[in-house]
Amino acid sequence: MTPAAAGHAVRTAARAAAPAAAALPWPMKALGAMTAAEILAALEQVVYVCPDDVALERALRRELANALERGRAAGGAAPG
Repeated sequence: MTPAAAGHAVRTAARAAAPAAAALPWPMKALGAMTAAEILAALEQVVYVCPDDVALERALRRELANALERGRAAGGAAPG
């Protein structure tokens, strides 16, 4: 995932956490629909895009754990 796409993922996650955003300049993707790779890339960019948003970072970390668990349950190998 490119840095621009990762930044997009962080902004999308931030907007998803915000109450009813009006018109957005980018398409939304629900945090729960993001792949583990997308979430990890977003986590890497969150310090640049939203450095003080601890709640967003925690949500991304929690969703990353959920995505990895879903992958294991589906028989996929854990990254590493």
